[in-house]
Amino acid sequence: MDQRKKIIMIVVGVLVLVAFLFLWLRGRDRGEAVPTPTTSGGVGAVNAGALVRSGGVGDVSLSVASPPPPPADVAVQQLAATFAERYGSFSAEGNFVNITDLYPLATERYRRTLEQVVARGRASAKGGDSVATTTQVIAVRATIAADGDTASASVSTQRSEARYGRTTRTYPQRLTMQFIRTGDAWRVDGATWD
Repeated sequence: MDQRKKIIMIVVGVLVLVAFLFLWLRGRDRGEAVPTPTTSGGVGAVNAGALVRSGGVGDVSLSVASPPPPPADVAVQQLAATFAERYGSFSAEGNFVNITDLYPLATERYRRTLEQVVARGRASAKGGDSVATTTQVIAVRATIAADGDTASASVSTQRSEARYGRTTRTYPQRLTMQFIRTGDAWRVDGATWD
């Protein structure tokens, strides 16, 4: 009986080892991305960390290639859609936080304008009127200027106003926006409801 238990234990151990090796090798055959050690970061490389080993072996840097930035028109369209939905959706009860969240997406000049919008909104909200507006983007049309550093966008939206939790009206509205490229990023430099 003891001999039989030993044989069963050995067989089970071998089966577990074979299963582990099978799963490990199967994961390697899928071609999963494995960081490769490099001695210097190339163009577009991001330092993802370093390995330090004892025994006199130096650091080995791991580099992961960053994805290329989207084309300018796509970047402007994405920024316009994000900005329009947040800029057009606000409530007094929410303390206009949707608009304050837009500060990092705006140029310094337009940020000051947004701060004035929030201040006026908060001052008028003290009357106790519970009003909320939500905005949904329907379509975005962006145009990049020939200089490549300025752009404009026309954003078609559908807006809904609610007073005391009841929707009072739904209407289409267009937002016209201006953008300026600062470094590698686009920033909103103006937005006007038509």
